[in-house]
Amino acid sequence: MDYRKSLVSAAVAAAAVASPATAANTAPAGGKALILLPLTLTKVDDLHFGTLVSSSVAGTVTINAVTGLRTHAGGVTEVTSDPGQRALFAWAGTPAQQVSFDLSYPATLDDGAGHSVQVALLYLQSATAIADSAGVVKVGVGGSLLISANQAEGTYSNTFSVTANYQ
Repeated sequence: MDYRKSLVSAAVAAAAVASPATAANTAPAGGKALILLPLTLTKVDDLHFGTLVSSSVAGTVTINAVTGLRTHAGGVTEVTSDPGQRALFAWAGTPAQQVSFDLSYPATLDDGAGHSVQVALLYLQSATAIADSAGVVKVGVGGSLLISANQAEGTYSNTFSVTANYQ
């Protein structure tokens, strides 16, 4: 076989492999982004466990995160003229968007004179919610305190934080 014929045959075979047999196809695709309003947090009400009377027996006091109602157990007496209330937070953002909540809280409430009350639990009314048609989301916070036997008289307080994020 002639050397030149082999070289031409190899070049034609290489060109056939490198060239597509059909024309290229294209398909359109769209792109989009949903831009949400920043969430704006507002504290509506503080969490308040109300006025209580301790005794020689330890007890608990609880504020319901959904209803705001107070209950007690053990050696704690509620003063009915100050029933307390749940904390309430409101967020403004984009309507119909899901928001998740996170809560961090202290281990104790303190009176500033060296006495403390143990925070057994603070909890959110719901871990997630959907913003209403106005873009508003509200969530309550409740919790429980452990009142020691013969708890010292005083006003006990501390702070906690709630965070909201779009999901």
